[in-house]
Amino acid sequence: MIRNLTVLAVAGVLALTGCARNETIRTNVRKQLNDFIGLGNTDYKKGKFSTARIYYLQALDEAFSVDAVPETVYILQALADVAMRQDDLGQAATFLGRAVQLASDEKLTQYRFLLSLRSGKLLERSGGTDTNFLARAFAEYEKAAAAAKTDDERADVWQAMGVNLQKQKRYTEARELILKALTNNLAQNDFDSLGDNYFDLAEIALALGDPADALDLQMKSLQCDKTSENSEGITENLRRVGQIHEQLGDDVQALNYFYRSLSAANALGLDSNAKLLLPEIGKLSRKLGKPVLFSGNPPVATNAANRQKTSAAVDAASVTITNNSSAAEIGNAATNR
Repeated sequence: MIRNLTVLAVAGVLALTGCARNETIRTNVRKQLNDFIGLGNTDYKKGKFSTARIYYLQALDEAFSVDAVPETVYILQALADVAMRQDDLGQAATFLGRAVQLASDEKLTQYRFLLSLRSGKLLERSGGTDTNFLARAFAEYEKAAAAAKTDDERADVWQAMGVNLQKQKRYTEARELILKALTNNLAQNDFDSLGDNYFDLAEIALALGDPADALDLQMKSLQCDKTSENSEGITENLRRVGQIHEQLGDDVQALNYFYRSLSAANALGLDSNAKLLLPEIGKLSRKLGKPVLFSGNPPVATNAANRQKTSAAVDAASVTITNNSSAAEIGNAATNR
């Protein structure tokens, strides 16, 4: 009897040791998982989408290995966002559809805000200025607003709604919403988001025929993106500053900013940005009598072929979501406009 008890005790110790070891492995995996998500988020905010995607995919592998369902949903929607940034709307729809389905199956209602926001942005990217797509995207933003729980989440929705209304040429309403987002982001010193706020306020100023105001706002956006080290944002800021200088008749400064933007785009491997810049550099170089270092007018890729597929994927996502229903110094001028 004592011998049998000894055997059972040893077996129990071995079992407990095995459980402890498994728990240690699981804890280590979760740490790696969270580390990869953190690295992905950091690079995403800096506009380094290629490396952010790599980190998110590594995090996804770790999440799958320990069946971390909430983290899986978060990573999938992050991958969808990155795919949109990289103009791969088909892949974005795939990632988002998987995230929505998993959140629905597991009744993860805490992701309604993020999934609605992503669905709206995917619809908007797919449809361009198509009024039907814009209306459907706005409806998704309204769902996101209803699910928002923090000021930062509400600011994200106000920004998205503002951009949507801007595309509908409802400039006064768009400006009001973006200024609301900007006020929140100023209080938080959220320079990454402020870069977006100022950028879109500059676009509205241009649409309203005030390029001088637009230049001022775009320079604020550039400074915020530099502060947050948002490399892709910096690249686009420089290009838009160049275009505004050209509109104001300062071709020398325009060419200077185009070259700076091209250098940033090449350093980051942003081919689509470079394709937009080459014709502008060639045109201004010829106009100013400078050597033409770049020429040609490369075609700009469109996503029209993906619209139907993406639309269907987002429709499915939308149904599922519904059923489961110091920065102040930089921004003083804009907030007082």
